[in-house]
This record gives sequence, C-alpha cells and structure tokens, in this order.
Amino acid sequence: MCKKNSVLWMWSLLSAFFFYQFVARVCPSVMADEIQRYFQVDATQFGVLMGIYYAAYAAMQVPNGIMLDLYGPRYVATVCCILCAFGCLIFSMADSWFLIKMARMMIGAGSAGAFISTSKLIRSWFDESKYAKIVGITITIGLMGGMFGGKPVGFLKNAIGWQHTFFIIALIGIVIALLIFVFVRNPDDFQAIQQENNILKRAWDKMISERIYLIAIFGSILSGPLYGFADSWGVSYFKQALGWSGDLAEYTSTIVYGGMALGGPLIAVLAGQKGQSNRSIIILSGFFMAICMAIIFATEPSFGMVAVLLGILGFFCAYQVLIFDLVAERTPKNLAGTMIGFVNMINMLSGFVFPYLVGSLLDCFWSGEILEGVRVYSATAFTIALSTIVLGLLIGAVGFYFIKSASQKKSA
Repeated sequence: MCKKNSVLWMWSLLSAFFFYQFVARVCPSVMADEIQRYFQVDATQFGVLMGIYYAAYAAMQVPNGIMLDLYGPRYVATVCCILCAFGCLIFSMADSWFLIKMARMMIGAGSAGAFISTSKLIRSWFDESKYAKIVGITITIGLMGGMFGGKPVGFLKNAIGWQHTFFIIALIGIVIALLIFVFVRNPDDFQAIQQENNILKRAWDKMISERIYLIAIFGSILSGPLYGFADSWGVSYFKQALGWSGDLAEYTSTIVYGGMALGGPLIAVLAGQKGQSNRSIIILSGFFMAICMAIIFATEPSFGMVAVLLGILGFFCAYQVLIFDLVAERTPKNLAGTMIGFVNMINMLSGFVFPYLVGSLLDCFWSGEILEGVRVYSATAFTIALSTIVLGLLIGAVGFYFIKSASQKKSA
C-alpha cells in the first residue's frame, strides 16, 4: 500500500471511531421509553444517565490531550475505542441501574478520545495546509454518526430490541479498535512532546487573563439544543407532547444532526474571518436556534414544518466551530492543545447539566400519569422544562455580545 493510501486508511479508521462514538452517544434517546420501563426509573434518573456520558467525556479531555502528545493516536484511540465498546457491551447486559450508569460512563470516557485522536493524526500525517479541510470532513463524518444513531438505530431497536441493538454496536466497536491497533502508526519522525513545566498553570492563567473561560461558558450554554434536546429529550417530547408515533419521532434527532453536518463545513468557511465576524455569527446562531425552538414549543407544527425548523436548528448548532476559532485567537501555539482540552471540557459538562435539568423539571410538573410502566409527561410539562434551553440560548447570545474580539482587545 503506497504511503498516501496508507495515510488515508489510518484517517478512515479513526474517522470510523468518531462516527461510532456518535452512534453510541445518541442512540439511547430513541430507547428512552424502553430503558425507563425496564429499569423503572423517572425522567430525572434518565436525565442523569444521559448526562453521565458528557461528564465522563469532559473529564478525559485534558488527560487524552497529554497522552496523545506523548504516545500518538494509535494507543490512545485503541484503548478509548475498546472502552467505548465494552461500555456498550455492559449496557446491553446490565440488569441494574448502577451497572447501566457505569456503562454509560465508560462510553463517554472512551468517546472522549475519538475526535482528539483523529485531529492529532491529521496534524501528524497530512500537510499543514490541508488540516482545516480534513478536520471539517472528519466532523461531518462524526455528525453522520449522530444521524445514524437516530432513526436507523430506531429501526434496528424495533426489530431486535434495545439490548440486542447495543450488543451489535459493542461488537462493531471492538472490530474498529482492533483495526486501529493493527494499522495506525506514528510517522517515522514522531517525537513525544514532553509537557512543559507548569503547562496546566500557564494555560489556566491565559484562560483567566484573556477571559477565555467566558467564551467556554457562554458557548456551553448555547449547546442546550444539541445535548438537552436532540441527544436526550427530543424524541420523548414529540411522542408524548405532540402524540407522534415512535417511528416518526425518531427521525427528529437525525434531522438535527443532518442540519449540523451541513452547517459545519459552511460555517467553517466563515471561520477564516476572524474576531468580530465570528462573534456576530455566534450571536445570530443563538437567536435563530431560540426562535426555532420557541416556534416548535408554542405551536403544534406539522412534521414537515418541524423538519424544516430542526434542520435550521441543526445548521446553527454548528456555531461550535467558531468557538474554537475565538479561542485560537487568544492562545499561543504551545498552549493550544491544553487550552482546547479545557474549553471542550467546559462545553461537554453542559451535556450533563441540560439533560438533568430538563428531566428534573419534567418530574416536578408530572401529573402522575403512567402508561405501560413509563411516566407520561404533559405538553405543558415539556414546554416548561425545555424552555430552559430557549432561555439558555438567549443568555448565551447576549453573553457573546459583551465579549470583545481579540482585535478589539488589542486596540482598547
């Protein structure tokens, strides 16, 4: 195999892992009723289950970045993919709520190595000028995994059950991990980059002095539609509040990820225009997402209208590309990996907060109705609970209005 084909093959394997972890991340949302019925849990507990993924993912960001600089993507991606796959395996066989939470945590911790390993491989093997383009393609591949984790996995679940579905997902992950271990290599000139003394302290000082923590916090608040709605409660909302069939409701998360897959590359093109332009796009994205969600909650739209609104919502969820560009403006290259780890950690923590917050509010406004062993929540309860996401979008958009661009800071 020639060098070019070999490099593309290695990138394809790590991209397959990135795709795979998105499937494992999203698919419990189309199994919400079955999981709640099987373990006899309420919305708050299910929200905790969904959020555990993001807490574990966030916790592993900085450690994974350091390990990649020391050993390269082969070992990190192999271990992480195996961890993710074994989490799916335990998920498929768990007979207690404790075990299934542990499995979800393993899936999140393993998934944390997917994108960062792929990014490291791209930086190591590809020409520097192609980095942004290949990363953009990689993100689109991952988002297609989010689409697949919706309706396609829903079809499989309906055919063989949610536990057997997770078992098959686990086996696929093990195969991907083995292929990564066998074929992925570091380049001949790879040298482990020893971490500088006090690098974590220097990164933290830069985060405070440049107020990067505000970019991370407001950016994470804007992520509610993705983590709290598409990944967690969207399918349940359309089934219980709007009375849609399960088959129809399961399309919704797929549509959001489809919109994001389209928006990622297009918004990435705008990332070449630094500072004020990127900040304005983030602000507009927040307001457009809030409008789309408000229309869905305030009316009873048809499936066609919902599909359009969710597509637009997903498109603007790709604002996250610009968050990292704003961070890069304020960060020297020798702190870039650690800083991205910090920012992504804060971003993913919102994936724990939003599912839990929505679930808790659903239980607060629960009328006491139970159908086939699953709590049924009214449209009013869903509207109140999911309105916190709309509020978060408005807060995040306004927050970015007060964040100065790097060029403004220099001229001030």
